[in-house]
Amino acid sequence: MEMTATRVDYQRWLSLRRQVPANEYPVYPLPEKLPRRGYVVWFYFRNEFFGAHYDEKHKGYVSAHVKNPWEAAFLETKTEALEIARRMVCPCLVLYCAGPLGSVSAVA
Repeated sequence: MEMTATRVDYQRWLSLRRQVPANEYPVYPLPEKLPRRGYVVWFYFRNEFFGAHYDEKHKGYVSAHVKNPWEAAFLETKTEALEIARRMVCPCLVLYCAGPLGSVSAVA
């Protein structure tokens, strides 16, 4: 099995959750629930999502790391989420939520 960058991030997250003391460097657990169905890119060192927010200066929405899961970009397919995750500099995981306020699982 070929190790993709996203898969390496998942292995790193699992390893850090087991080894790093919580007060040394935060490695957040998976969110318990998400507000919508779909795939989302989650940055586990920052507990933020890939999403968009309205920028007054640009008078439109811009891509950004967002804290609020309601502002996260929920994608229809795993392929779309993986494409975004591969372009990110910060370590991230692709999460899947089966429905509104449904449970969350890491898929890549």
